[in-house]
Formats: sequence, C-alpha cells, structure tokens
Amino acid sequence: MYTLKEYSDLLRQLIPREAFVRLDRGKGLFVSDYPLRCPGFTLADPEFFVENTGGLAHISPCFADAPETLKADLNVIYGSAPSLMNKRLRQRLALAMRLGMLDECAYLNELLDYMEAANEDQMAGTRLL
Repeated sequence: MYTLKEYSDLLRQLIPREAFVRLDRGKGLFVSDYPLRCPGFTLADPEFFVENTGGLAHISPCFADAPETLKADLNVIYGSAPSLMNKRLRQRLALAMRLGMLDECAYLNELLDYMEAANEDQMAGTRLL
C-alpha cells in the first residue's frame, strides 16, 4: 500500500506523458485524459481499478476488502444525503492515503464501494410513471 503521492508518482510512470493525471473529485481518486490523448493505451495494472467515461479514465487504487461486518456501519451513515456523504468519504480517503493510514483506506474504500452498489440497487428499483 502506498501513500497518495506514491500512487500519483506510480500513475505518472505508467501513463503516457501526453496525458494528465490529477486528483479526481468524482468517480475515482485520480483522473486522466489518456483515453482521448492515447487511444491505443490501456492501463492494465493490478494496483488500479479504472473506469472510462466520456474520454476520461477515473482511476482508484485497489485495496484489500474490509471485513463484511464493517458494511453494516454504512447503514447508519447512508441516508438523507448520499452525494454529500460520498464526497466526505472520498475526502477522508484522500487524507488517509496522504497520512499512510492503511487500515482506514481499506475500510473507507469498502464503504464507498458499498455505497455505490446500494445507490445502483436503489436506482434499479425506481420506476418511471
């Protein structure tokens, strides 16, 4: 497990120079425009999970799964303002990475994954009238 700077440095080594790598405030911890600038390039590194959307690659480090019982904590947190909670969790994850707090990184990453899955399940159950 690396710190935020070490992850950033590693990505800069892996991704072609023509593309940028920045901190992401959206789907990933990092964002890059390599899908637009380097169409034949694919980031295939087991250290990272990549989601391509709209010409951007949203990149997050892969962490070990937190224990299953920790997911229950999110039921207390997740509620009236999921977008605000998502933002706060991502900010806390970035801070934990900067400080090298490995256990907290894994836990927060698991909470974010669970939140996204819960949100997708909620959206799938929504019907248009």
